[in-house]
Amino acid sequence: MAQSSVQEHPKPQWRRNLVLWTAFILVFYLLHLGAKEARRQLGDEIASKTGKDDFGDCLDLGFGSLTCAVKQGSKLYTNNIRASIVEHSKQRAYQNALQALISDGLGMTEAARKAQSIADLAAKDTKKQARRIFGPLFAAVWDGLEVLYYGGSFAEVSMRATGTLCGTWYGGVLGENRLGRVGYLLGSQVGSWAGSRVALMTYDIIKAIQLITSEVKDFVTGEDEEEKVSEEKNSEEYIAANEYQSSSAKDVVENPSSDESGSGWGWGSDEEVPPSEEL
Repeated sequence: MAQSSVQEHPKPQWRRNLVLWTAFILVFYLLHLGAKEARRQLGDEIASKTGKDDFGDCLDLGFGSLTCAVKQGSKLYTNNIRASIVEHSKQRAYQNALQALISDGLGMTEAARKAQSIADLAAKDTKKQARRIFGPLFAAVWDGLEVLYYGGSFAEVSMRATGTLCGTWYGGVLGENRLGRVGYLLGSQVGSWAGSRVALMTYDIIKAIQLITSEVKDFVTGEDEEEKVSEEKNSEEYIAANEYQSSSAKDVVENPSSDESGSGWGWGSDEEVPPSEEL
């Protein structure tokens, strides 16, 4: 019974992870659809400058590929710094422990086994001491500068940098717990991309909600129509048209036309009326 309960214990954890990943993929897809529609409604001027899917730019075998390679290579290098520190500390602890155990008279196999356990403990201590913030911070700064380069707003810079920072950090921690050094590097890269995408999609959706709310408010209060009327009255064309109409009316009053003066029975016309025959 004890063995069966131990064997059945990992199943809920596996199911929970499956549910979490499924929920994340579903939410990410819904955010993608919502952000796509939001960018279509907002237009290029209001929408995020870097919110469009740029993965295809990395495959154009030109400047886009070069830029993408430099960007991802720089992030990978900074994320690799911490992993290198941990790995170097582990190897140094292993070598020192192995030499000490062999000098104490232990066999090679036994000494290697104990040295490996000591090296694993040293690596855990180094992981706790080594800061994970340098790589995520570099990735966040890089993405923020990219938004500024394309002319994005300060809000877009803040949201994308925050998303990249959180995604890189959490992805690195999750990957390291699963696959060690390789998992840390892979998780940092994937987390950086996912965090920035989620932040930009959220930014576009928030901007679209603000725009819709403003339009609904103007429609309900009628401020939009009043503003249009006031702008039309204050426009130069409206003023010029009123001046033209007033001047035309004044000319008509002061100088009536010949047609109007000569209409009716013919009195006041320039033509002479022939005298009537005397009876």
